Amino acid sequence: MARYPLAIGLLAGCLLVGCGSGLETPADVSGTVLLNATPLPDGEILFEDVDGKKAPVSTKIENGKYQAKVLPGVKKVVIRASRPAGKIDPLMKQAVSEQYLAEEFNEKSRLTAEIKPGEQDNVNFTVRPAR
Repeated sequence: MARYPLAIGLLAGCLLVGCGSGLETPADVSGTVLLNATPLPDGEILFEDVDGKKAPVSTKIENGKYQAKVLPGVKKVVIRASRPAGKIDPLMKQAVSEQYLAEEFNEKSRLTAEIKPGEQDNVNFTVRPAR
């Protein structure tokens, strides 16, 4: 019977410390996205783990600014922005939108960011429109 309090104490301590579970605290990341030297009006930024071991994080870009909670590590960065294409989808009966940034910032992105623990501001990017 004397072993049970010790086992309960070890279990409680393990839960408090995390038992080596590898749980990390997300970093507070913020920055600016510029399009031709002006703030990107609106869009989306995605931080994707390079090795695929951590869940990706996506957040809105508004007036060139974004804020996100991102787990530390090297991230692939994908930036998307769309606008009405001026056409109506015949099946959906609604306006079609198109991606207007160059694919090197989204579909073929090579952008990266090293996210460190804590707070990081000024994680900034400059994008250009598709040709």
